[in-house]
Amino acid sequence: MRGRKKAETTSRFVPFYRHFTAKNSGEKTVITLETDELEALRLADISQLYHEECAAKLGVSRPTFSRILERARKKSAEHFVCATPLKLAVQSEEFRCAYASNDRTTIAPNALAAQFAVVAVVSGKNIKSLAFEENPKTAEKLALLLENVDIVFAAAGDQTLKNALSNDLNLVKTTLKTLDELIALM
Repeated sequence: MRGRKKAETTSRFVPFYRHFTAKNSGEKTVITLETDELEALRLADISQLYHEECAAKLGVSRPTFSRILERARKKSAEHFVCATPLKLAVQSEEFRCAYASNDRTTIAPNALAAQFAVVAVVSGKNIKSLAFEENPKTAEKLALLLENVDIVFAAAGDQTLKNALSNDLNLVKTTLKTLDELIALM
């Protein structure tokens, strides 16, 4: 076996959409974008951090980070240019998600004006647990409530959450109304 043991990377970012296929892509081999590659893309291209910062967050050297990012960009380019199906690897099938609600079951159209903040633990396609809290109604307090959450669901037209969330959270805007409908998409 050549080289060093692969460094384990961690990310709070949990992708909600995990499979991407172009129309008429045919029977092509599926490309898998590994967790560290997705995280490298997110840190370098979305958060726009310097490679040194990205490497520190991934727990690898700067040259190793550059190789991971290069692999990720090549796989992404192959997906877009050659219409090769792409699958995102996930660290765990279990994640914590949150949404604002007025009745505890449907996603409210305005997160800060909603009556409740709902946090759910989802494992596979099943809801393991649900917790309800009175909505703190301010972006700062809501951000504290969402500290241990991986994905936040919001109504498609809701503009109130973006500033309350850190870059490590995945904000999914949707026209779907319930968590059950969203989980069925996974």
